[in-house]
Amino acid sequence: MRKDLHELTWTYKKPFVRGLTNRQYLARDIVDLRTIFRNAGYSKDVVNRQLSELIKQNKALWSYGAMEL
Repeated sequence: MRKDLHELTWTYKKPFVRGLTNRQYLARDIVDLRTIFRNAGYSKDVVNRQLSELIKQNKALWSYGAMEL
């Protein structure tokens, strides 16, 4: 992700929000990134492909729900 787009995310340089599960964080990231990528002119196919990879990485990292922030 380009740095200028990363800076637009709701989590950029901010502390974790306590009380959110990994799944809730991922859901907020997906909504946020979808909007940022579309506004940056990326096609729906590219956006969906990138978000699918994000989901895949999160599932591997967090064993999806086994670990909470």
